[in-house]
Order: sequence, then structure tokens, then C-alpha cells
Amino acid sequence: MVGRGISLVPQHQGSALWWEQYDAAPRQVPDLGEADRVLRAETLAAAETLARLDVAQWQPALADEFLDLARPAELTGPAGIPGSAVALAGRAARALRIAELGLADDGGAAGLTQMSARRDTLVALERAARRGLVAACSADVWPPA
Repeated sequence: MVGRGISLVPQHQGSALWWEQYDAAPRQVPDLGEADRVLRAETLAAAETLARLDVAQWQPALADEFLDLARPAELTGPAGIPGSAVALAGRAARALRIAELGLADDGGAAGLTQMSARRDTLVALERAARRGLVAACSADVWPPA
């Protein structure tokens, strides 16, 4: 939340990043540092689990988008937003897009066990990314200026 009743949320499409304004009501939000640690841990866990499952499937239509995610554009926040919040918002938006792309199908999973493990991993990443975005976009948890 940037002001009373206003929130700015980073949006991501390909390598383009921008901020959109939304109406917002105050509520309990996660600590910025905690959300960052959880997102980093969940990203590492997801990478390890997905590598162990070895269920990747080549999809030419998504190759460029994943390449863009590997080389993200730098997100710059509006004046007054701490750099740590902007950095978390960028990582969270990227992780959220990775989870969305991964959840679009079952990849190369051969059986129900692999499909379920893959989906659970991506859902956990998506949840951590959403929590990171909430913390990054909530002025109540930003460090003092």
C-alpha cells in the first residue's frame, strides 16, 4: 500500500515490467525480510525438486519467455519505495511467472506421482511469490526511510 487506499503492484510480461495502481484496504502483511527469505528458500527448493524429478519438457513457444525470465529487465520503483522492496517485487514477479508457466500443464511428468510432486512444488513457489509481492508492495513493512 503506497497511500491510504492505494497500492502499486509490479506487473510483468516478457521482459517488460511496470507498476499498476489498485484500490487497497489495510490488512496484516508479512514482514519484508521474512517474505524475502521464504521466497529465496522456496525458489531453491523448487529448483532442486524439479531437477530431481527431471520432468522438463521442451516447448518452443515458451523458450523465449523463459529466456527473458533468465535475463530480467531491472525493475525501478516509484520515488520513496525502498530498494529492498523493489528488488523483492522483481524476484517475486519473476517467480510468479515461472510458477504460472509451469502450472499451465504437467510438463514431461510420466505418472500421477511425478505430476503431483511437480504441481505441489510449483504451487508452493507461487504462494511464496504472492506473499513476496504483498510484502514488497506494503508500505507498512518497509524499513524506515
